[in-house]
Amino acid sequence: MSRPGLLPVSSALLLCAALSACDLGRTPAGEALAAAPAAPGQTVSGETLLPSAPAQADELADTKSEEQATISLPPVGKLTWDWAARPQAQAQLVLLDARQTTEAQLASYADQGIYTVCVLDGAQAARGLNIAFNLCQYKGFDAVAVADLFAGGKVNHATRVADLAHNAGLAVLHWGGEQYASEHDGNGRLVADVFDGALTEQCWQRKTCTDLLPYVQRGKQVLNVEARQDASAAQRKQLDGLGLVTLWR
Repeated sequence: MSRPGLLPVSSALLLCAALSACDLGRTPAGEALAAAPAAPGQTVSGETLLPSAPAQADELADTKSEEQATISLPPVGKLTWDWAARPQAQAQLVLLDARQTTEAQLASYADQGIYTVCVLDGAQAARGLNIAFNLCQYKGFDAVAVADLFAGGKVNHATRVADLAHNAGLAVLHWGGEQYASEHDGNGRLVADVFDGALTEQCWQRKTCTDLLPYVQRGKQVLNVEARQDASAAQRKQLDGLGLVTLWR
C-alpha cells in the first residue's frame, strides 16, 4: 500500500510530465537562469576571454596624440626657404638665430604663415639645451636645429635631444651627421623616425645627400644649402630629383 499523502512513483512522473516546470534542466516560466560571469583568461565555447584594456590606456593615448598635435611640423614638398638674418620676401620657411630674432619679428612671420626654425650652434647648446629650447618656444619658433648633435657618432645623445625638443613643443631637424639617419638608437628607434626632417650643408659636394633619403621616403622635409658654382645645371637638376629642397647660393 502507498503511504498516506504520497503519490505512487508512477503517478508522480505522470504529473511531472504534465507540468512544464518539472522538466529537469528547465527553469520555471518567467525566470532566466543567469550564467556565472567568466573570468578573464577562461575559455568559454572555444573562445578565450581576454581582460579588457584599462580605460586609462586610451586616455594616455589620447593625451599623447594631443601633445603631438601641438607640434607644428615643417612643411613638405617644394618650397622657397632662406637662411639669413633678413630672409627674402617670398620665403615660406626661414632659419634664424634665436639671439638676433625678436618676438615681434616672429609674430610677424607667423601672421604671414612663414615657418620658423630656431638655429642653435654648439656654444648655445653647451649652455643648456632645455634653456635654449624653452627660449625658442617662448619667442614663437616652430622648430629647432642644433649643430653637431651627432659628433662622434652619439646617436643616443641626438635622439634624447630630439625628445627634449618635442617636450618643449618644438619640431626638430637632423643637422649634420647625415650617415646616421638610418641608424637606430639604444631604444631601437630609427633616427629618421625620431627627427621631423633634416638640414644639411653641401651634401652634394660631400656626396652625402643620399644618406638623408630615409627622411624623403617618410615624407619629411630635407633642406640643403649648396654653392651654385659647385654644380652644373645638369647636376643641380639631378640633385633636385632626389627630393631635397636646395638653397643655391
